[in-house]
Amino acid sequence: PNGHFVVTDPGFDQPSGPFNVGAVHHYLPDGSLLATLKGATSGAQVGLSGITILASGDYLVRSPAWNGAGISSAGAVTRVDGETGLNGVVSAANSVIGSSASDLVGQVAPVALPNGAYVVIAPRWDNAGIADAGAVVFGSSAAGVVGPISAANALVGANAQDRIGNGGIVVLANGHWLACTPEYDNGGAIDAGAVSFGSAVSGRSGVVSSSNSLVGASA
Repeated sequence: PNGHFVVTDPGFDQPSGPFNVGAVHHYLPDGSLLATLKGATSGAQVGLSGITILASGDYLVRSPAWNGAGISSAGAVTRVDGETGLNGVVSAANSVIGSSASDLVGQVAPVALPNGAYVVIAPRWDNAGIADAGAVVFGSSAAGVVGPISAANALVGANAQDRIGNGGIVVLANGHWLACTPEYDNGGAIDAGAVSFGSAVSGRSGVVSSSNSLVGASA
């Protein structure tokens, strides 16, 4: 919105290696390079799934193949200031990241909220060995969100293939949001489903259950 523009180059190689680290180049309106965000390891492919522009003019860089923690395709979503860009490498210090192989954080497009906040959807996220439990992570308009996904900073599943948020995010007229999870298992009720409310200011975290969500009772 400010006339700056961004070029993604997920196949970018460091001149002396590693390869396919990926890069996202942020330019001023006159074409001058302002900042470059890169990966640090081969195959990180930073920017592979493109960017999402927020209402504030900041943007999110989506890197589902990111493996900077030594974990294949853990994935990362990095918030970047739309005025200053971000020089450096994607890490847990500046991004929300996965913690297991093939978490693929950033593969699904985040949802921008009207107040400049955003919601990251990671249905392939594994919860301490529970495959594809899924997670929905809220980033505030002021501070965003960084670090590994967990129940402390995200709404997460506790069952295999819950795939929290896989049904999408519905943004309400007041800016709050709903996370839709049709594959949520309620005890023995397989795919009972759940709808969870999240605030546009404080988000929502914890394990999806009947105490924080509307859930189905039958398979």
